[in-house]
Amino acid sequence: AHAEQVLGYPLGGHHVALIAWSGPHSNHDLRTVVDPVLRHWGTPTASLVIPVGLQAIWAWGAVTPDPTRALTSALPDFGDTFVVTGQLGSGMEGFRRSHLEARAVERLVRLRVGHPPTTTAHEHIALEVLLLADPEAAVQFASRLLGPLAGDDPRMADLRSTLSLYLDMDHSLAKVASAEHISKNTVTYRVQKALSLCTPPDGSTTDLRAALRIYEWLSDAPIAQW
Repeated sequence: AHAEQVLGYPLGGHHVALIAWSGPHSNHDLRTVVDPVLRHWGTPTASLVIPVGLQAIWAWGAVTPDPTRALTSALPDFGDTFVVTGQLGSGMEGFRRSHLEARAVERLVRLRVGHPPTTTAHEHIALEVLLLADPEAAVQFASRLLGPLAGDDPRMADLRSTLSLYLDMDHSLAKVASAEHISKNTVTYRVQKALSLCTPPDGSTTDLRAALRIYEWLSDAPIAQW
């Protein structure tokens, strides 16, 4: 109760934490992003916003959850402003945990120098957050498995894209062909070619899927030396 009085914010109930930042030449009032983002999870009932430096905020929002919104509504984007969020949590622990999740997403987003500003939720990249807890080790892991498949030319990009879909779509040639607008024969060729270039251990696809997710996130990050 004392903490609530000091913060002017209810610590019971449900919370979502977010972090927003923009470039030095932006005149965007970052406080205006809070409620539109919170509405993705439900109805905002209170918010706490703390400036962090000149062009960044840490924020928390108390919400009345509406599960259908998260399933049917896309997170809003805000032009030249980056926004990251934690997951919906409850009580004091949820208040703390959601902020830590938002911080983890912020670290990943800041690795991708040159990517346009967007809104990124922890729930959408929770696996990447785990895989990239140690970015340099993740790069080494992915580069060892992918080998030549980590090349930055268009042909390798096509092979990676098709292989990723093939692994994610339960090895269905028809689904991948439909998703990429190519023939099933082309899917077969690309998958076989991609697998011939990389070295998944013991025929397992789990490590390979992880390596492809790491590469997709860090493909042009300055720390990555493919």
